[in-house]
Amino acid sequence: MDEADRREIHQCVLRYCRGIDRLDMDLVRSAYHPGGIDHHTGFSGPIEEFIPWVSGALSQFDGTMHFIGNHFIEGNGDVAVSETYGNAIHWG
Repeated sequence: MDEADRREIHQCVLRYCRGIDRLDMDLVRSAYHPGGIDHHTGFSGPIEEFIPWVSGALSQFDGTMHFIGNHFIEGNGDVAVSETYGNAIHWG
């Protein structure tokens, strides 16, 4: 895995956060592979079900702001695992 791969994975995490904070579900969806699975507190399932779930969940807030902290990527050939620490603020 080279630095370009690592940047692309990191950009994916940032794209997800930006999409959530801007309520841009197309941008959120772009952070997942087709058929991707999401595991969140209160939800676990395919991205096709996550998008409407998270849209509804976010509708109760006036805004959100996500901060990304530690971001670790391990790669082996065409497979990578990423672990990202984050802090999410929700207000309403």
